[in-house]
Amino acid sequence: MEKTDSPAQSKLSSLDEIRASRFHDGLTCPHCGESDNFKKNGTYHGRQCYLCLHKACGHMFNDLTNTPIHHTNYPEKWASYLRAMVQGYSLRKCAKLVGISLQVSFEWRHETPTHLVPD
Repeated sequence: MEKTDSPAQSKLSSLDEIRASRFHDGLTCPHCGESDNFKKNGTYHGRQCYLCLHKACGHMFNDLTNTPIHHTNYPEKWASYLRAMVQGYSLRKCAKLVGISLQVSFEWRHETPTHLVPD
């Protein structure tokens, strides 16, 4: 019998993939690019936060900062939404397939980088 991942495991996996792709050269501040001058600064919604200690910066960041899913309440639904969007489905159909509201579908469509949208 084949073992399937639980929603918590797939959510963790997708967040790990984001972290791995963004910080493959090591952790850097997404605001100033500083790579060796930051410290851990608590957690927020289960994600490790960091504080940039560069004098000109001082921003807090985490592994989702400056990504389309940074402010979302549904990070686990983004992969499904992107698949539906790439297939060319309407906002309503994407919303229904993924299980989000039409308003959220509209907002996500406008947060998605244009290079991901099919021609």
